[in-house]
Amino acid sequence: MVIADAPTITDWMQGWGTVLGLLVSSGALVFTGLLLRHETKIRRDEKADRERSQARLVIPRLHSHDIQRDPALGLTAVKWMIENHSGAPIMAVLIRVYPKGAADRGEFLKAKYLLSSNTKEEGWWQLAQPVPWPVGEKDANPPLWHLSIDARFIDADGLEWERTRLQPPQRLLGTNRVYSKADAVIDSSQSPIG
Repeated sequence: MVIADAPTITDWMQGWGTVLGLLVSSGALVFTGLLLRHETKIRRDEKADRERSQARLVIPRLHSHDIQRDPALGLTAVKWMIENHSGAPIMAVLIRVYPKGAADRGEFLKAKYLLSSNTKEEGWWQLAQPVPWPVGEKDANPPLWHLSIDARFIDADGLEWERTRLQPPQRLLGTNRVYSKADAVIDSSQSPIG
């Protein structure tokens, strides 16, 4: 009786086939999960790239030719420019110029409420602290490398962005948004430099 109840070779083959099937199915499940995670990441990256496409075409910069210089103090004011090379307008454009590496970057200036596609806006920024520019270097390029410029704006999809010079634009979320404090900034048309 003991011999009749013992597993036969077909029982062993069926048992090992079940174990092997379980291992292959588990491997397929893990592979499917990894593939799903990879596809989700690719879709998320593509969505972020589409969202960032207009913001990449908005470029804040400083003019190297339009400046104000005090012989005793150095560079006292610079002309900023924001260019919208995209095919859609941007709104609520704010500008800020500050010394590179400054802990306190100061307040933003309202540059333009609506900047149409393929246009630019420019204005003057009075520096809180003049940038040294020795008198002997009168014909040399102005020391703009000591300064940085930030631009904040809303794109055509209603997303808020910040861009520093030519660095990639960063989307503003939650408490980083500044448009709730828009009344605290100065309007560029009210403070021209003569």
